[in-house]
Amino acid sequence: MQTERETVYSRDFRRSLESANQPNWLKSLRETAFEFFTENGFPSVENEDWKYTNVAPMAKENFLLAELSETVAEESSAQELEIETGSDSASSFRRASDFVFDESKRSVLIFTNGVFQRNESDMSALNGATILSFSEAVTSEKYAEIFRAKLGSLVDAEKNGFTALNTAFVGEGAFIFLPKNAKIEAPIQLLFLTEDGKTSFPRVLIVAESFAEATIIETYTRDAETKYLTNAVVEISIADEAKIKHYRVQRESHAAFHISTTAAEVARGSVYDTTAITLGAKLSRHD
Repeated sequence: MQTERETVYSRDFRRSLESANQPNWLKSLRETAFEFFTENGFPSVENEDWKYTNVAPMAKENFLLAELSETVAEESSAQELEIETGSDSASSFRRASDFVFDESKRSVLIFTNGVFQRNESDMSALNGATILSFSEAVTSEKYAEIFRAKLGSLVDAEKNGFTALNTAFVGEGAFIFLPKNAKIEAPIQLLFLTEDGKTSFPRVLIVAESFAEATIIETYTRDAETKYLTNAVVEISIADEAKIKHYRVQRESHAAFHISTTAAEVARGSVYDTTAITLGAKLSRHD
């Protein structure tokens, strides 16, 4: 039996699927994922893998679905998104750019409510890398085939209700392609911001061809006691002799809920070096 929250997700899913300008294969992937969620819902403490993570309080929250389309995303500037610090003073607001590391000022991808904001990102130091939104990737003559082959190949949508829901609501994520021998010197920061009262589904696919090298800094942050849900999935495919350093910094609001899944496949001679730092959220889980 569906909970009231799951019924709302069902309504929102149908609406988003019907309005999405996506190829049939992607819509089919989304539908299959949502069928799994409909049948299984969120994992409970009765599930062996989740017996120490009680998501029941989160499942009762009435978070609104953040818009999935790039068109909607462009209507509000990520750089102008004001982040409350808890004070009423004029100085109590910070711009999204305030959360960008100095080393990534010219190599940052900004996401608001899970949607990749190309116009607000600065990728001027990322020569040699290809950065596409998902809508660009599925229509690209050069990258559509590899995007289709890799998306969802590392994180099984049916792993649990959260991965299923993230896949069901795949919208404007980011596809990062590192060609053979590419050496990206500037660290690539992925900065995720979610608005108060919203549910966001960030999705990132990274493909590194042989001998490519890059550093990824995945950052989730808010500096106010705002309540929201981040449900993220990151997939990383690393070919022969490629090297990826991956830093993950979770600094969500202390009233927020954060569930995320990362999966990496490594080939012969490749290196995947990962560090995860968790500082925020009322409930946080990273698989």
